Amino acid sequence: MENGKFIITEYNTPFRAIDTKGKKVEFECRHSSCFIVTFSGKIKFTTDDTVLFSDKDHSVFLPEGLKYTNECIEDAESIVFNFKTLEKFSKPLSLAASSEDFAREKCKSIKSASLLGEPLSHILALKELYSLSCELFSQNMEDKNTSNAEKTVEKAIEFMLKSYKKSDLSSHDIASACFISEIYLRKLFLKHLDTTPYKKLTEIRMNRALLLLLEKRSVSEVAESVGFSDIYSFSRAFKRYYGKSPSKYCY
Repeated sequence: MENGKFIITEYNTPFRAIDTKGKKVEFECRHSSCFIVTFSGKIKFTTDDTVLFSDKDHSVFLPEGLKYTNECIEDAESIVFNFKTLEKFSKPLSLAASSEDFAREKCKSIKSASLLGEPLSHILALKELYSLSCELFSQNMEDKNTSNAEKTVEKAIEFMLKSYKKSDLSSHDIASACFISEIYLRKLFLKHLDTTPYKKLTEIRMNRALLLLLEKRSVSEVAESVGFSDIYSFSRAFKRYYGKSPSKYCY
């Protein structure tokens, strides 16, 4: 959401909507916010700067006050959940799909709750709406978390590229630079790069070492330049990585 909050204050009874291909309706100002969960067909929502579709793979959130055009692209069946929120939102959102059974269950539960006396009916209806919200917003949160994780990995690699010359550089240093734990750093690297932070650092050092050796630098100079405290540990690491000793590239 635009401000990270989503507080439902009121709800209306959800309803089943059947739209036929070619049906087109213009809304000047939507009376309430809503989720539209479509099981079959496709509906197109157009604003001044956004085009969204609701179908079996996507639901939509339309905020209160929105001006938009609703156009049925393919004969469609949907459930519309109308409600009001404490916050005011300006943009529609494309959300994850919901299974038909789950959405119908929420629709039925909200209708049943409305038959109970207050405040129980309000509490139970909001409970079901929040349950649906979690389902629909889940993919957006996953995308956001994935994006943040990828940025963290990029930041870690940038730190390695700046710091690989330090012989005492550790996974702890790299994790600290990214404000995460060593365990989480390793998890991110395995998930996004299929390698560990240690192996990635070794790769950076070995690639740089090879370039320096091809410039005819001495092995001792190269070892120091890529973060090894002595020539022997560097030579062993280089040979494990390339299958040849660094001296083979010096002449």
